[in-house]
Amino acid sequence: RTDTTVCFAAIRNDGKDTTTIDSLVVVPTGSFFIVSPTGRVRVAPDSTLLVCVRFNPGLRQDFNAAAELHISDRSYAISLTGSGIRRYVLTTTQKACDTV
Repeated sequence: RTDTTVCFAAIRNDGKDTTTIDSLVVVPTGSFFIVSPTGRVRVAPDSTLLVCVRFNPGLRQDFNAAAELHISDRSYAISLTGSGIRRYVLTTTQKACDTV
């Protein structure tokens, strides 16, 4: 298993007015979690919204989800992908162990 937080520039406001992000959610929920921002966020002109997402898989497999960014009545999808891997190395041997 891995537990990783990644931050990325999700949207840039190239306009002249401040943009309000109404919400940011992950669909489906489970292995990806929004760390920041939370709640309504304002993005000033010539500014970029930085989104931080935590990936915490419960299984060793590939995961796909979408972060949906909501502005007024519009929704914008951001693709999220991750691979769950083992945190520790497991080994096996065919030789018997001697106890001293």
